[in-house]
Amino acid sequence: MNSIYFKKGLYYIFLSLMAIYIYLSDNYKIILIAFLVTILYSMICVKFTLHHPFVWFLPFYFMYSCSSAVLTWQDVKPFSDNVVFLLKASWFSMLPLLLIINTKIGEYHALKPNKRNNIYFFFIVWGGALLLNSLSLVSISLSGFTNKREINSNSDQIFSVSLGFSLLILVFSIILAISILSKKSYPYKFVIFNLSFMFIAFLINGERDLFLRVTLISFVLYYTIYKRIKSLYLILIGIVTIFMIPVMHNLKNFWITKETNKTLSGNWIVDIFSSEFTSASNNLRIIYEANLEYKKGETIIWDILRFFSSDYHSTTQWFNEIFFPEVIATGGGRGFSFLGEGYLNFGLTGMLIWMAILGLIIKFLYFYSRKNSLTLLIYIISMPTFIYILRADFSNLFSGVIKQVVIPLFLLYILYWILTQILPNKNRDYLLDTMKGREKVER
Repeated sequence: MNSIYFKKGLYYIFLSLMAIYIYLSDNYKIILIAFLVTILYSMICVKFTLHHPFVWFLPFYFMYSCSSAVLTWQDVKPFSDNVVFLLKASWFSMLPLLLIINTKIGEYHALKPNKRNNIYFFFIVWGGALLLNSLSLVSISLSGFTNKREINSNSDQIFSVSLGFSLLILVFSIILAISILSKKSYPYKFVIFNLSFMFIAFLINGERDLFLRVTLISFVLYYTIYKRIKSLYLILIGIVTIFMIPVMHNLKNFWITKETNKTLSGNWIVDIFSSEFTSASNNLRIIYEANLEYKKGETIIWDILRFFSSDYHSTTQWFNEIFFPEVIATGGGRGFSFLGEGYLNFGLTGMLIWMAILGLIIKFLYFYSRKNSLTLLIYIISMPTFIYILRADFSNLFSGVIKQVVIPLFLLYILYWILTQILPNKNRDYLLDTMKGREKVER
């Protein structure tokens, strides 16, 4: 116990010293290095435990928040005093999240499979979702469209499935978790098939997050409830995944265009920070330099209303309509910034408040993920959403966690429970035997 308190105390002292150092420094390169050191030390303190938020969240926070500073160092962007200020603001905004989540590591040794879960019901749902999404991809392939913007702008002209891929990923995660917990084995073939399907889907519709979400969920479930991966291997896998992001950006819609997007420059640092991660810090700078009147919490109302109806605009939509109307007109968008939404409402204080709220939500899900397999799934499937909202707003958090994870997950389990309750024992056994592909044996 004393050792735990000592390590926590040492971590808090480290953060205090880093805060003083960063506050007094005016060299953006030194601040950038200190930012990276803070994240690396935080990950070391939790022993690179993959399911701890410091490991799966902080590296992405660094890349989304520091991309402008990194590109300035690489002479891709011109230097300005705003780079120093926003870099400091991003580091101090991270501080409440670090303090709220802290270095405590959750364990999942007590998780046990629910004996009533029958994996074959979920395989039927997975098969249905797979079929519908396959039809959607075929429809896109035959449509003649050549990029993601054309697909989004003309979605009414193709066969599309609303939230179809979200359902597929959700059921995939359930099947994977049940397989590991009940059979004590990892279904490698099933995982490889789903990864392959999602990669082909990305080549067609340009949605690389589909493949990355399945990759993250597969690795976290493997690590959390099947077998631990050595820290060195984990770091190598993480590096390879990050390097894949600009490569995938270059391959967007390759299936339907038969050519790459020629976005690779040969400088891997520039390619990584210029692809997925540049929008968040750019958009934060735009909001900061615009000197707009603070919204004082108004955007939260927008985001809540957006959760209930698409007729209302989100903060991201408002931002793009104000600053990028020409991009909106072509069916595209430049994303937004979670920190930018905080600043838009209350300035620097808003950035701290937004990250504190995010820290509380992540900690709540992380703490309760140890209760049972259902809460574990909610936590793990929500991870990509927490990463994605760094370039979005609260409406994406509400939609990504509640609409696409919590509600569908509970509805699936309720449907499964109803089916097992309303069927008589004889018919229920017959149904389960049929799902398993067995002939019913008369007794």
